[in-house]
Amino acid sequence: MPDHGVPSSVVGRIIARGGVHPSRDAGAGRACSDVDVTPFARDAAAATGYLVVGLALMLFVPDVRISWEAAPPPPGAAAVVVLVVACGALVLRRAAPLVGLGISVATFAAGIVLGATDLGVLLIFTDLLYCAVLFTSRRVGGRGCGDRRGRRAEPRLR
Repeated sequence: MPDHGVPSSVVGRIIARGGVHPSRDAGAGRACSDVDVTPFARDAAAATGYLVVGLALMLFVPDVRISWEAAPPPPGAAAVVVLVVACGALVLRRAAPLVGLGISVATFAAGIVLGATDLGVLLIFTDLLYCAVLFTSRRVGGRGCGDRRGRRAEPRLR
């Protein structure tokens, strides 16, 4: 047993009791990892995070965009609206992933019409594409991965 500066008798007692228990919240008497967070709240938090990152990219690094024209316009109010709509689609990533993906495709197309697609919109599009495979049925997820029969590829063990 490695020596971590703790007497071996203490380590032996911890192991004999079944290991170290998770910390407990003093008020509720439950483990701190048992926080009740709904999937909608997690999706809303992810959408807020993507919005902050997308706005920061627009503000501090405006050149990091996919340009569809020779001289794309600088990011303006229309680009912010496209990003906000894409973040709204991100809230649907567990409840209705295909609807969210459809909205994100529309925002990606709106970026093409505007002349440049911001990196935040592209990140949201790829996340919703991943969620459309992950949070749908095997058949729909397999189609999203490119399988004509609608099955996800299973890893082969040799």
